[in-house]
Amino acid sequence: MPDDDVAPAIGTPCARDASCSGAGLICNESWGICVVSSCDTQPDFTPCEFVTSPDRSYDICSSRACVSPGCGDASCNPPGPGFALPDTSQQLCYGIGYLAIDPDAFPASDLYVVWSSSSYARDTARAWYVAFAVGWAVYTESKTDEESVRCVRRPVGVRDGGPRFTRTVPVADQPVVGDAVTGLVWQGCTAGQTGANCSGSSPGYGWIGALLYCQLSDWGGFTDWYLPNIRELQSIVDDRRAEPAIDTVAFPGDPSEEWSSSVNTTDCPYSPCTCVWGVLFTDGSAFDSRGYAVRCARQGP
Repeated sequence: MPDDDVAPAIGTPCARDASCSGAGLICNESWGICVVSSCDTQPDFTPCEFVTSPDRSYDICSSRACVSPGCGDASCNPPGPGFALPDTSQQLCYGIGYLAIDPDAFPASDLYVVWSSSSYARDTARAWYVAFAVGWAVYTESKTDEESVRCVRRPVGVRDGGPRFTRTVPVADQPVVGDAVTGLVWQGCTAGQTGANCSGSSPGYGWIGALLYCQLSDWGGFTDWYLPNIRELQSIVDDRRAEPAIDTVAFPGDPSEEWSSSVNTTDCPYSPCTCVWGVLFTDGSAFDSRGYAVRCARQGP
């Protein structure tokens, strides 16, 4: 219990609402911490309270609504990462064998189907899962199927308020998008498109061409662009929606199949650099790309 003259903060342990008074907070008794009473002005992932039957204790703000991830509807999907992105640890553009997952940290893992809590926006009878045998392969499966589960928790702590994405135009017709969560800055349009609404067509690129495009780009007056890895590219997927599965205010234009810089070392172990991960932004799935659109990234600010 905090001192009587110190207002409790979000995440302060509590047993009842009175424990959180003085800061406009309420107690999520199931979770046992002080949380916000309304998500109207709160950033995504702020702890809140949403009572369901059966109740779930892990309630968060998502698009200014309090939701319980895994409620069975795409509207309860988390909006994206609420944390800095880890590195892929990929050192080479080729390899042999399985394990996209660290076998020392996660021994005896199921390498094929591990459930997520996120429903598939195109068909809520299906949910997303990850196949760790082939790296960042993300697929959907019927919710009635019985598959492996690995639970997770995150320390309490939220970023400051304000929107996640900020779209600016430092050079005419060349918008850039800053991400307050990951710290990355993105091209506001895919290569070949320009302007406020990203008009024009996005030509298909081979992977080497995609790498070179970003390396040589001076979009928005910056010269430190690079082709994002698969974790970075998937971080701007919004799996609460489909057609497209991306924030259309921050990233307008037609959804594309976009290259990442990460190589699929499992499906093509004997052909270095011939199989590369990409993201299909019509539904947010990761796939083994054969050459499509390019959206470069850089480290902010």
